Amino acid sequence: MEYREALAEKIPDARRDWPFRGPHFSQEMVARYPQEARIYTTINADLQIFLEDLLAVEVAKVKAEGITNAAAVVIDNQTHQLVAAVGSAGFFNHQDQGQVNGYLAPRSPGSTLKPFVYALALERGLITPAHYVEDVPVLFSGYSPENYDSTYSGLVSAQEALQRSLNVPAVNLLAALGGEALYELLKKAGFTTLTPVNHYGLSMVLGGCEVNLLELTNLYAALAGSGKKYPVQTRLDRGNSPPLTLFSPGVAYIITEILTEVRRPDLPTCWEFTTLPKVAWKTGTSYGHKDAWSIGYNPRYTVGVWVGNFSGEGRAGLSGAEMAAPLLFAIFAQLNSDTTVSWFTPPVTVKKRAVCAVSGQTPGLFCTPLRTDYYLTDCSPEVECTFHQTYLLDPATGYRLPPHYYSAARVTAEQVYLQYPPRVAAWLEANGQPVETLPPLLPEWQKILPGGAPVVRSPSADYIYQIRRGIPLEYQKICLEAAAGNDVRQLYWFIDGEFYGQTKPGERLFYLPEPG
Repeated sequence: MEYREALAEKIPDARRDWPFRGPHFSQEMVARYPQEARIYTTINADLQIFLEDLLAVEVAKVKAEGITNAAAVVIDNQTHQLVAAVGSAGFFNHQDQGQVNGYLAPRSPGSTLKPFVYALALERGLITPAHYVEDVPVLFSGYSPENYDSTYSGLVSAQEALQRSLNVPAVNLLAALGGEALYELLKKAGFTTLTPVNHYGLSMVLGGCEVNLLELTNLYAALAGSGKKYPVQTRLDRGNSPPLTLFSPGVAYIITEILTEVRRPDLPTCWEFTTLPKVAWKTGTSYGHKDAWSIGYNPRYTVGVWVGNFSGEGRAGLSGAEMAAPLLFAIFAQLNSDTTVSWFTPPVTVKKRAVCAVSGQTPGLFCTPLRTDYYLTDCSPEVECTFHQTYLLDPATGYRLPPHYYSAARVTAEQVYLQYPPRVAAWLEANGQPVETLPPLLPEWQKILPGGAPVVRSPSADYIYQIRRGIPLEYQKICLEAAAGNDVRQLYWFIDGEFYGQTKPGERLFYLPEPG
């Protein structure tokens, strides 16, 4: 039988070139195992060829725009194997530095780290998907983050803030967690590109650090793995190491559900009217449009894509939504053509409940309308809505009465008011969106019951102000500004225990500092 097959086999009539695939990965393996003559790797040849050809074709389309390279990796979530790894769009393209390994090169991650701040906040009971987060201008020791489009929304849900990739709510959450929380998570996850913690601040969540594509993609694979992170396997003859738990299964599931929503600003326009593969995904664009990212996963695979220039040169059209996300969906369309994937099932700790549609907190008697929200039975907050508050009024005079007030001689009425957090209320008022104002308190009670505490927006509590030589003092005044709830009409400023002046909430008063 073998004899006849050998006779029937066509005799080669020309020399064929040796296959040349996965050059960056091959170099990495040879450098890692220099003494081994033969290495059996986890790379899937067909998928590797597909990725290399896809990146070469798509980068060629945008090269005229000054965008010259891309990298991509695919991790099998079941085996934790690296099944495809492309380091550049063309290995022998010396002009565009094609021999740089793009999936190991340190780059700014843009917004791709935001889901992990939300995951930490979920785990610590700070938020649920529907819980409100503030999206108003804020100042942290001289650092004032802005949203990508330089606009603000006032009040949004945590889910909407993540889906819209808003910068200010993400920075606020990281500050509430403690500024080093994200750094500590990345170090725990084994990121090798980070410098000591004092090099970073709150801007880390917006891309103020460097990561590489492979490690970032494997961090997303932990969300696909119920919060467990496994080392990436690159050899068939090596067993799996024990996983490292980064999040609870419930947290991983809720973040996944948020990232699966497709009605988002970062949906690439070329896929707007196309059936998308079901994927949990996030995009990112670094400052200066130097790096475009898109990372996504389903139960079977996690895929990471980077697009940019190895020279570090930015381009105005370089964004994660328009450059990296289309490649991500094209890869998943190819992966899904060979695999039937059933979606994630909710863990036992994930339940649904009705919450106030405005605050996202558990509803009080006067909350309307309501909405359905995911929550975690072991850690989600159970605070009754603080927005919808009832007050006693005197219909005859219009004055507000103190709590639990009773007088046989006075008729009272109860009314519900919507009380926003001070900074949100001040921002809404300043931007032409009137906020309900509480009636003044009964005069004889005004000196007994003060209003709610204000939120000082300037000066910053942990900021050191210095008088600069050679600059007139009148140009070095410190702004005094505070926001307050709708039960406060007047703010009184004291410096070193002495009264300095008074303002309305949101108004500014300037203080001329003295040395010392």
